[in-house]
Amino acid sequence: MFLKWLKKLLVIDEVTGRTTVIENLGEQGRIISVRKDGVVQRFVVFRRNSAVPAEVANDPTLEFYKRQKVKQREIVLAFGVDDSDNLKQIEDASALGSVSSFLPLVEERSGAKFLIQSDFLVQPGREAIQYELSWNRWLISEAAETAKEAINEFKKHPKWKTDYLAVFNFTEYWGQAAFDKLFRPHLQEPLTSYLQSSEIYPTISGDHVKPERVVQVDEQLKGLLTDQDLPLLFKGRTDLRLADPSLDVKAVPPSIQNMVNTVSLALVARNKSLLEEKVKQKDHEQWFVKLYSAMADTDQYFKDETWRNHSGRYQSRESPIYVITDRNAVVSAKEVYLGPVPAKVLQLRRQFPEVDNLLASYQLIHPKLHSPELEKFFKERTHVQPIDYDKICRQVFLPQISINSAPPQKDDLVAYTRLIQKGPAISDPIWVSTKSGNTKPSNQVFLGTDYFPSEDWEKHAKYCPQIEFLSTAYLSGVPQGDVPSWKDFFKRVGVKDQADNPYV
Repeated sequence: MFLKWLKKLLVIDEVTGRTTVIENLGEQGRIISVRKDGVVQRFVVFRRNSAVPAEVANDPTLEFYKRQKVKQREIVLAFGVDDSDNLKQIEDASALGSVSSFLPLVEERSGAKFLIQSDFLVQPGREAIQYELSWNRWLISEAAETAKEAINEFKKHPKWKTDYLAVFNFTEYWGQAAFDKLFRPHLQEPLTSYLQSSEIYPTISGDHVKPERVVQVDEQLKGLLTDQDLPLLFKGRTDLRLADPSLDVKAVPPSIQNMVNTVSLALVARNKSLLEEKVKQKDHEQWFVKLYSAMADTDQYFKDETWRNHSGRYQSRESPIYVITDRNAVVSAKEVYLGPVPAKVLQLRRQFPEVDNLLASYQLIHPKLHSPELEKFFKERTHVQPIDYDKICRQVFLPQISINSAPPQKDDLVAYTRLIQKGPAISDPIWVSTKSGNTKPSNQVFLGTDYFPSEDWEKHAKYCPQIEFLSTAYLSGVPQGDVPSWKDFFKRVGVKDQADNPYV
């Protein structure tokens, strides 16, 4: 490929009889095709003629190599191209001769994913390059400049402009003298510095910007954000651009990718300002459905936020996402409830104005988000709460019968207690009605005979008139089989099932 006059090479192994044919098929539109044993490989080639600088020309070591009168030299880079004209990394660059001085120097490892050819000065036997010579350092530096020219051409190409960064993902060959002293300092480091500081990163708008001005989004976010959203995500920065979504991020050199800004699903879902702007847009419901569906498709929990502290340890704190409500408000997930309202709660709502007032204060999730998958996601992996019968009873009715408040009317007391008995598990004392018609704290009352207590003190009531027994009004209409559950409920709130020593 790098020889101008030799076009075809026939190699015959006289021992095995094997024949190898290597043929240069020519160059078309900067692409050279080479065929070896019927397999064609294609390369896009860049050439640069550079004048020998004075400090190199005056190096006395050139006299031995008869280069002291040379005025210029050509540097050639070859990048792999597949059959569909896509750029590709030459992973086996060493096997092809990653560095050539007209013929491959098969022992050298440049670390580049492309081929380099020039008039490098080599050791006798051509097994290695003379890495300490100023001539070779100059040529490798010119190779870096040629690569920069190639980058500018790649940026203009309709196919290569988004995937060319992968070919500059260098491999490290630490401990090899030529790599440590020649290829890394004079090729890899200058190119990496150039990529980090130049407008080389492809964006969604079709241009290229510096890596520090690019925003790379999670795969699930692609199509959900625009450049106009970025100032809300990055504190008013108007210079940021979204990365081209077709870019293979994993192929980008880490030294470049580490400079890129990133946006996650969690970051978007926790940005209230951005979500409020999205609510103003037409068909915003579908945008929110796509966002939360993307979150549901992951295995992440969106209740806590994790970060690394200054010592490198991971820490977390509660950090709710924001959710859109049925009134198109954007509120914290901790303040939102899943709809629709369960039938059991609707019945309470019709019976008790207090429940209706409570439900009226609830902020319900947007009806477009009522699919089974999203409801499961919100319930299990966010702070969004279901409309819970137990919670409503705890909020509305438990305060009514708590001994911390004034006792309600007898009929209300029994009704509220019935609701609490079916709902939340409680263990604090409550007001209860007694057989004598009084209202007492539950921990001052005994279970009567109708509740089948462990010790039936009601049999001996005439000997202990100071004891109050639990009213049987709670059991009105209760099937006999349900009496044990009522007994357990009252025992939990302190009603006495048996007496302690003072009573005995």
